Amino acid sequence: MAEETGSSLWTGPACLAVAAALADLGRLEEATAMLNKHADRMGSELRLRLDHLRLRLALDAGSDAGSAMDVDAMLAGWESKMTGPGRLADVMAEALLASGRLEDAEKVASWLQAVSKEPADAYAARLGGRIALKKGQWEIARHLLGRSARFWKQAGYRAEESLDRRLLAEAMAAAGDRAGARLELRSALSSTKERGAVLEQRKTREQLLQLGLPTDLPTSEQVREALENIHKSDALARSPLVRLGVLSHSESHAHGLHRLLTATIEEVAALEDHTDAEAGRLLGDYYVRRLGSQELIAERLHLSRPTFYRRLHRGWEVLAERLGPLDGADPTPD
Repeated sequence: MAEETGSSLWTGPACLAVAAALADLGRLEEATAMLNKHADRMGSELRLRLDHLRLRLALDAGSDAGSAMDVDAMLAGWESKMTGPGRLADVMAEALLASGRLEDAEKVASWLQAVSKEPADAYAARLGGRIALKKGQWEIARHLLGRSARFWKQAGYRAEESLDRRLLAEAMAAAGDRAGARLELRSALSSTKERGAVLEQRKTREQLLQLGLPTDLPTSEQVREALENIHKSDALARSPLVRLGVLSHSESHAHGLHRLLTATIEEVAALEDHTDAEAGRLLGDYYVRRLGSQELIAERLHLSRPTFYRRLHRGWEVLAERLGPLDGADPTPD
């Protein structure tokens, strides 16, 4: 529509949005063609977003030489007075580190810190985590990447949070914490599935495979259905969740799944994160203890109806993230 009406004001932003969506779907050639077609119509106010997406596409396509040239051009034109460069600085540092240029990546980190508006800038923390990973400083990487992930989670930026969790899993795995890495990757994979982020999902599955871990994880919808049948043994035994790899083979499907769901809900209710803990208490009161209707549970927990539903959906999501991977066997009735 912007092209048809000759509106240059809207053509650029629309092009960037479509190209970013194509990239998320793994359609990298189409995204690159879209940018090349409309790059000349984008003003200086869109330059940061254009440079970020171009470099992101080059990295995802595995174009090391092209990425290096793009970074050099960006380094030459970098000005410390730039505002809002976090995403671009992060992807620049990623490209530099992939090319073995640690010192240049550290320069980018210094520039970003100089222009960050907040002391605890999430992009600066991630960039520092990337550098710590490259240096083999696992604990520093875990601290910085964990801080960045918590920020994006609280802000509701799930794509940024998911990226941090994949990097955090890399640090945990390198430090020997395979269980922690698995949990972070499960969270990231669940997020990618729900957002339809095909390319990111592919990357997360590759990390799981590198760790020798299953890649088939529960969905929030499967968790919801299991919770609705948690006191109905016959129905619960038919849940896809009976394929969870952590279930004991010495007990019935229904009993084992009931026990695991109940224990995991208790774990979630005890989390430090207030939102997730509240979601865990809601699941326990509503599904496990059956203390009343949704209205009564909302009143009991001092929640408005909209907040109740947000916590309910978050509860399904966090439970799906924390449950074990599904194995390849089909469930059989008790």
